[in-house]
Amino acid sequence: MTIEEFEQLLASGDRRHEDQLAARLSTVELNERATQERLARWRSQFKGMRGLQVLLAVADASASLDLPVEDIPSDAAPDRPAQMQTLATAAGYIQNLRPRLPNFSAVRTTTRFEIATREQMHVEEDSLQMMQMTTAKLGYRELGQGPKPFTNLFFVATTEAPITYRDGGEVASPELVSKKRTRLDPQSFVSSGEFGSILSTIDRDAFQGRIAWHHWERGTNGLLAVFRYSVPQADSHFAISSSDGSIPGMPPRTVHPGYHGEIAISPADGVIFRIVVLADSDKTDPDVAYALIVEYGPVEIGGKSYNCPIHAVALSTLRDPVDKGAPLTTGALRRFINDITFSQYHVFRSESRILPDYQNAPQ
Repeated sequence: MTIEEFEQLLASGDRRHEDQLAARLSTVELNERATQERLARWRSQFKGMRGLQVLLAVADASASLDLPVEDIPSDAAPDRPAQMQTLATAAGYIQNLRPRLPNFSAVRTTTRFEIATREQMHVEEDSLQMMQMTTAKLGYRELGQGPKPFTNLFFVATTEAPITYRDGGEVASPELVSKKRTRLDPQSFVSSGEFGSILSTIDRDAFQGRIAWHHWERGTNGLLAVFRYSVPQADSHFAISSSDGSIPGMPPRTVHPGYHGEIAISPADGVIFRIVVLADSDKTDPDVAYALIVEYGPVEIGGKSYNCPIHAVALSTLRDPVDKGAPLTTGALRRFINDITFSQYHVFRSESRILPDYQNAPQ
């Protein structure tokens, strides 16, 4: 469904029966990207939590797609020297990121959705209960039918985790989970490095390989130059950590696939406002997929403005585990949608005091 068709569907809905409209919207799969501005406008039309969560999941699922044609500026492409200058400025921006950013802390909030069958969710819950020797429930909630036959859209959980950026490195802490529910060990694509390492990977891989001008997009303060790139597996430093639908509690598997995507840059100063990373398909199982989208914007830290992550989406399509010896592609597919927001930025200060040495003090 296009963005225009989706908005027509929204307009035709009865606001007196929000849950019914939300259930109808949960079956939609967009074939164009919904911007955060458009999503905010959609969500302003709903009061109930179910409708708000459905809209978030549907919009996030489109985060790696192209904008509608009418949302792309028709301005002429810059000439080749201007394109190269923009890339050089962006590379300088990335390379100077560490000394420019202060030590700070922030809060990472992750809202997880899953498109699966009821049976798959029950099996996931039973497996976790068996691993943890508990009868507690995961707390997931069905939002409506999914976009694919025989699937449903589920809200899984919302968790928070403190993030610390110190001396040029990102340090994540364990997620804070309600004591009322059993923790759901993430089976989906686990993203990290939004504060710097993902940009360094793009600089190391994409800027040194195949990258080309593609189109303009509208940014908050002017046009953004969007370039598309591709990185072969042999040159890839992009790491994917995923449990691939294995038993909850088992350590994730890390791979370095080839990947492609796009990057949106401010031509004036090289500031990066959006990156898209799409892992290349594995020939042994092309239905398995991973995508990471990170959006950056100005945030205030210690009275100064810095460009930092404000929103990210991690998408993954994985297979359920199969019996040993069974063909890899026989497991049923399920799709994971992780919506990530970064907030509560503060300067990070480690405090210390010098105490008097009473033992050696003069008498």
